[in-house]
Amino acid sequence: MSSLPRLLLGTAAFCLLSQHMTVVLQRIEVPVPRKRAGSATAHEKGLARFYDTLYQSFLRHIPYANPTLRAIVIASPGWVRDAVFDYIMTQATQAGNKALLGARQKFMRVHVNSPHVHSLVEVLKSPEVRASHRFT
Repeated sequence: MSSLPRLLLGTAAFCLLSQHMTVVLQRIEVPVPRKRAGSATAHEKGLARFYDTLYQSFLRHIPYANPTLRAIVIASPGWVRDAVFDYIMTQATQAGNKALLGARQKFMRVHVNSPHVHSLVEVLKSPEVRASHRFT
């Protein structure tokens, strides 16, 4: 079983994958205003709200402490996957969440062209994911 938060700025989907089934646990859409010349405060507040919503949903839906969970894949176009991973780890450190910090090695960050669930095939064909599930 793997979990998969997939992202595009303001959009995410949490899925649990098993050998024969994909379950979409939650879809998240948070409006993030575009950056404007002179002031990016609305954009930064929107990003902070998106990351916080994503983190809270991650804690609620993903069984990261479960030893049968093999991988947590964060897939997105662009740089969003790295920013989300950093935010999750920062929040776990601040909260002292040892179970989440212990699951750090289960995280994989993968590039994908679309944040939508139909691009799961692209994620599963990526070299990073295929290498980690070679023996499963």
